[in-house]
Amino acid sequence: MVGGFTSVTDFAMQTLAPLICPDGTTAKSRSYATTTTDDFGNSQPSTAYVMQCVDTNGEVVKEDPVVYAFIWIGVIAGIGLALAGILAFVFAAPAGVIITRFLNRNKKASHIINIEPE
Repeated sequence: MVGGFTSVTDFAMQTLAPLICPDGTTAKSRSYATTTTDDFGNSQPSTAYVMQCVDTNGEVVKEDPVVYAFIWIGVIAGIGLALAGILAFVFAAPAGVIITRFLNRNKKASHIINIEPE
């Protein structure tokens, strides 16, 4: 979701420009009005975004409406997956230790009660 919302930002386009745009060009965003179809088959107004590679004269050399967004969403998903893995390890290990100590504490208490004095 974050990747989808941020894929139309200038930061995303400037970050992906070296991968998509030819040398000597810069990435620009262009938006235009269009329509989309909702769940009931009705046309709804929408905005589409396109990444344009512009040379020093201001001419559009390449236009990419899809690939940059897929790459950006994939990068954001990868970052999210890595963060989830790190957080799971950081929080799961201490939680496991606490649960183990709690369960072992109850076992020790039952053994002490059953021991008869000498």
